[in-house]
Amino acid sequence: MIPIRGKSRLCTQLFLKQLSSDSFAFLHTTRIRAQELGTHNVEFLFPRLCGPSVKKLLEEYNIEVSKVPNSGPRGNVLKGDVLSYIKDQKLSFAPSKKHADASKKVVIKKGKTHDDLEMSPSKKTTAQQSVLSKNTIPHAYMNVECNIDKVYEYQERMKKDGFDSPLISFIVKCAAAAARKVPQMNITKHNGQVRSLNSVNIALNKAGNTTTVVKKADTLTVQLISEEISKLVEATDVSMRIYDLGDSGIAEFKAVITPPEVAVLAVGSARCVFEDSDFRQKVRITLSFNNEVISSEIAGSFIGYFKEHLENPVTVCLP
Repeated sequence: MIPIRGKSRLCTQLFLKQLSSDSFAFLHTTRIRAQELGTHNVEFLFPRLCGPSVKKLLEEYNIEVSKVPNSGPRGNVLKGDVLSYIKDQKLSFAPSKKHADASKKVVIKKGKTHDDLEMSPSKKTTAQQSVLSKNTIPHAYMNVECNIDKVYEYQERMKKDGFDSPLISFIVKCAAAAARKVPQMNITKHNGQVRSLNSVNIALNKAGNTTTVVKKADTLTVQLISEEISKLVEATDVSMRIYDLGDSGIAEFKAVITPPEVAVLAVGSARCVFEDSDFRQKVRITLSFNNEVISSEIAGSFIGYFKEHLENPVTVCLP
């Protein structure tokens, strides 16, 4: 302990003296009050303390706390005291009127407060597939950040020749080219059977959940992929799916695999970053893959080829 000296010690002594004086006066007044009431037991002058669980029992069985023999320190009523009292008195559940009224109180607002909206069958199917996928497929993830400055440069060259292809067309082309180099990614799993596909078919989900399929994407030019993206084609024999939220301002996200597919790419928004004393355009891509049939080494090899192609589009755009 730190010794108290000087004025601090004097103030402490005066405080303790006043505290002792106040306590003595309070006890003296209590004794006088007890004598006036003709009793030497002053415990009834102090309210019995009890916790929330004890109060709940007292309300549920409509018991007055003064009737319960107490065993707690300083006259406190414990939960065990109430339970013993209930057992000895053979009481049944009988909440007080206040407690019963509170439990029955229901607030009803007049007028219509909401509208029930019917879910479309397609949304119900998508939700069921997502739940099934997350519960049955061991999802694993890999994330990569790609510099797309050269993609924009290539787009400018294409515009001079009269072609206009969005960024997503390049991403589809690069994913298909990477899947062709890593054929272990170009597979599906249906009813426990793994199937290797002969062609690379890429399904594309845009914001709003519209789906299109680019068939044999590895054999198409970026211009032809742009044309195919505008079409709505039924998703069959899809080897990989791409979720594109680039127009939504979302930088990065993870997508859920859609069986029987085993992989999906999540594309975020392109953003400008300051790096190496210059501004760079970059985009983050997240690969979700079924770790039961695709190893981390295979996924890493695929994402490496994808990044290489996207950062150097001439490697897949030129014949």
